[in-house]
Amino acid sequence: MAISSKNVFEKFQQNQPHPHFHQTQQDPSEDIIRLSDNDLYKRFKTYENELKSTLEGRTNASIVLQEHTSFTNPKRKIVEVLMQIMCRSSMLQMIQQKQIDERFWTLIKKEIKRAEQELQKSNGSLKQNFESMLLKNKESLGNMIKQAWKTFEPLKEPHLPDAIARKMLGRLLVAVAETLKLKGKQDKSIQKDVRDFLNRSLKIYSFSGRTHELLGLFHQWTGDLFGAVYGLSRALSTSEPISCREQLFNIYDELRARWDQHQALVKVSSQPSWYISFCLSFLKIQGVYLTGVNTDDVTFLMRCCLENMDVFLGRKENAEQYSNLLVSMVQLWIFTVHITVKDYRELQNLVNHDPSLFSGILPGSATQVFEYFSQFMHRIVQKIENWSSSWLGAVLIFLYWINSYRDLPKLLLTPSLKEDLETLMLTFFSIPDSDCALNLHLLLPEDARSIGFLPLHDYYLSHKDFLNEPAPVNQYEIIRATIARELINDLLEHFKEKKEVKEDEFWDPLGFDVDQAGLFFEEVKEEKRLIIIDGSNVAIRHGNGAFSCKGIKIAIEYFQNKGYEAKAVVPDQYLQGDRVEELKLIGANAKKIPVGFEILKTLDSKGLLIKTPPWDYDDSYALQYGKDKNAVIISNDRYRDHIQKHPENGSWVRTHTCSYTYVGDDFIPNPDFNFNVDL
Repeated sequence: MAISSKNVFEKFQQNQPHPHFHQTQQDPSEDIIRLSDNDLYKRFKTYENELKSTLEGRTNASIVLQEHTSFTNPKRKIVEVLMQIMCRSSMLQMIQQKQIDERFWTLIKKEIKRAEQELQKSNGSLKQNFESMLLKNKESLGNMIKQAWKTFEPLKEPHLPDAIARKMLGRLLVAVAETLKLKGKQDKSIQKDVRDFLNRSLKIYSFSGRTHELLGLFHQWTGDLFGAVYGLSRALSTSEPISCREQLFNIYDELRARWDQHQALVKVSSQPSWYISFCLSFLKIQGVYLTGVNTDDVTFLMRCCLENMDVFLGRKENAEQYSNLLVSMVQLWIFTVHITVKDYRELQNLVNHDPSLFSGILPGSATQVFEYFSQFMHRIVQKIENWSSSWLGAVLIFLYWINSYRDLPKLLLTPSLKEDLETLMLTFFSIPDSDCALNLHLLLPEDARSIGFLPLHDYYLSHKDFLNEPAPVNQYEIIRATIARELINDLLEHFKEKKEVKEDEFWDPLGFDVDQAGLFFEEVKEEKRLIIIDGSNVAIRHGNGAFSCKGIKIAIEYFQNKGYEAKAVVPDQYLQGDRVEELKLIGANAKKIPVGFEILKTLDSKGLLIKTPPWDYDDSYALQYGKDKNAVIISNDRYRDHIQKHPENGSWVRTHTCSYTYVGDDFIPNPDFNFNVDL
């Protein structure tokens, strides 16, 4: 069945109460009804401040035991005002501008946090009271959702990032899910409801990174690592992305342990699970490219993935479940391509679609990613025997994407995959005549699951109906096949236009087409100021005496986020793996042993390190290179030795060296430093 926000919210439109919510709110007072919109908002602010005072007041009374925030005037009044606000369509813009719904949720979270503290002090004796308080808050939020749904009619808005009513309803549903999740800590049976509300939020508004993140963390909470990786990857690739890269790294750490356990079982089991091997090896491959850890394993992992994929594609049972999994895998491949070619922070720029995104020289690691993604798609297309195959949905996602960027065909369509698509075209001749052409803009199940995924956003803007109207179920297969036929035909026409290009040049992922429009006439961009980071100084500062590679990474990312080009100067010996192991064995000084060696290797592979000869005076390299490039040096070293030897450089060193500090993992440069010096 197609995922449709219309279907999801039918229950809210019925006269009978939604099974999760109870009609407990009272009719609003005449005083509130008569208020103008501005006066109603002022009343909200008054009650908001009163409730804050109650929650932050220094009192020994127990919130949970007496439940005074749920029954006293501030809480009751603010809920009454909010219900009246949700009755007024004229206040939708104000709700967004003043973040009224989010402010109410912030108050609820404060109440819950304090209640949790009291529950802990009571050694669990107030558990029933605590759960009652959670349910009352859930009911308040639920009643707001029902009223907002009726007043603002979100389904009349296109499902786009600027849909105000959709966004607000999505946030409120997330608030219900988070409230339920707290109850789920005490009651595991609530997990299904948490997932249900998070999924409802995504169906009404798919562009919130926060919702995707919560869903990913929910899957991690329940032990589903695939769902966790998928949710957090989607959180990074929406138009409202959220910084959850560290959580994703943590899941990949957990995944490595799970893979090792699985491999140990494979050695002793006569019937190893092909399904687990397929999923784990696939996720491990994505993790390698994201983290840069265990890159030597990727060839073995890909072989394992493809071998088990053949078994997977040969199965006839669980067709819908397996098809959905394959769609998710193709989306994750696309995500991996983008973060390999461009830094993950640039994913949000895909909203402003640039068809030449993959032009020019690409990173070396991208070559292997394109090769393996092509092999993955080659396996799928080979298994499609007719136009009604359930695997065509995954191919369709691939076709949406590859048709959106003019350089992708030459990077991904290897001769074998091109031949597969030509063969697939032959099966489309048997598609029966129908009026489905009138419905090509309607949503297929794979479309509904992909809304909000930035790499596909431009295609959906151009071709799909953003009112979330699903295609008729009995036309899924024929609509899917018709669209695939058109897109494959466009790709093959693209090849005909390029027939004069030599094949060995055409398939070079690192070459570039001199005929591409804009390649030599693109707009001149403002040159970024170069930041040179004293790697040893920064690493030892972050590690409190130990050489912390993570400290270097944090500093580089800080300046990249500010729009600067940043590189770190590091003595070469810190990148010599064998020497590092030897130093560990002999118990060498902590300053000589890099903590987080793989992080340093990843930075090096991305060209972010300037390596100096072993045991040379690396400060001299940093200062000379920095002066040549008119860069800013990041270090707490005053470089007195250098200035004593080269007094003519003293003034430059003093004006171009910026001090810094760390507060945990937060990098803080000197706030008084002028980064525009000499520009």
